[in-house]
Amino acid sequence: VVAIETGFDGVDRICVENQKGMYQAVDNLIRNGHRKIGFVGYEFHHPSLLDRVNGYKKALSDNGIEFCAAYLVDEGNSTTPGYAGALKLMDCQDPPTAIQCMNEYCAKGVYTALMERGLKIPEHVSVSGFDGLRDFKLYSPTLTTAAIPLKEMATAAVELVLNNIADGNPEVVRTITFPTTLRAGESVKNIMPL
Repeated sequence: VVAIETGFDGVDRICVENQKGMYQAVDNLIRNGHRKIGFVGYEFHHPSLLDRVNGYKKALSDNGIEFCAAYLVDEGNSTTPGYAGALKLMDCQDPPTAIQCMNEYCAKGVYTALMERGLKIPEHVSVSGFDGLRDFKLYSPTLTTAAIPLKEMATAAVELVLNNIADGNPEVVRTITFPTTLRAGESVKNIMPL
């Protein structure tokens, strides 16, 4: 058994640098002039998802931006993640200029909610995602996202399983961690003053 992006005691694991990848995505929004950045996600109690929340918070802190609790939306166990969260953020007294999505499932809901409100991406609100698993290139405008190397992760998982079959399960549990890559789309607007 090899666990991918989840934790089981006593088995090899394939992981992603969730905190570092989210930090990179949020830092990209900040470098584009955004200081009011919302975060939409769900089930923050899962370790890998909590790492993404912590990456968001750390990027804000390292850039001197005070964390605003109203900008962090945990939708719990939603059937349409991102949708209600985006509406909640847009209903804030001082809505964010950018929304960082925990993953592309959330981004889809955010796109839908903003469209229904008559808000254009990125003209009115910038949006950034995480994972690069779903058809982020099919989003209109294309989604800027911190992409995980899914094929490489799958290959590593299969190699670990085959090694365990050939050699017997090792006594030391192995963890292989992969970085993310920021893929620029058209969903983030630079709002830096000229």
